[in-house]
Amino acid sequence: MSFNGTWKPLKTDKDGMKKFYELLDAPPAILEGVGDFMDKIYYSTQDDGDSMTTTIHGLPKGDKVKTLKLGEEVEDQGRLGKMKVKAVKDGNKVCSTETYANGKTSSTVREVNGDEMTVTMTTGDFTVSHVYKRE
Repeated sequence: MSFNGTWKPLKTDKDGMKKFYELLDAPPAILEGVGDFMDKIYYSTQDDGDSMTTTIHGLPKGDKVKTLKLGEEVEDQGRLGKMKVKAVKDGNKVCSTETYANGKTSSTVREVNGDEMTVTMTTGDFTVSHVYKRE
């Protein structure tokens, strides 16, 4: 299943996302702004087989481009600062683990079914999901 395309939010969980960031010990400034742009950001993804490049559009500080080489751990910069990310592709899913500078961890599963992508994020025993529609 292809991840290529532009993905716009169909269903977001702002309260769940705020709790997710609280559990990762996000600073107050991050927590205050979580819901402000959830429905505004969207993603353009190019799946090249062994790597995926995603442009995140609509962020407060402008667009951000991220490239992940599947199966390899990479360093990244996110809202919570530096982190390490490792992603693997399994059919219609891309599963990643994230380790933050503060030692906290999370996992993310992106699953494509037709023109919808469900993104499920977990930290500890808490899970939050969002649904995106391919344009």
